[in-house]
Amino acid sequence: MKCYAIGEINFSDHHWVNDYLKNVTPLVKKLGGIYLARTPSVELLEGEGGGSPNGRSYSISFKRSGDEVLP
Repeated sequence: MKCYAIGEINFSDHHWVNDYLKNVTPLVKKLGGIYLARTPSVELLEGEGGGSPNGRSYSISFKRSGDEVLP
């Protein structure tokens, strides 16, 4: 079974982003995740909000093993 993490991060200060990405990208891979999308370019098709000029959107897919149980 796959699980997905989808989110948006809004920054007021970008100085930490490169160090964060250097650390979190290998962690996502170690946990079996792959980035499906990671971009500042989001087009809102419906609803309200999203697409902040200071934000980044991402989606990650994780494959769960058969031994795990959902809470």
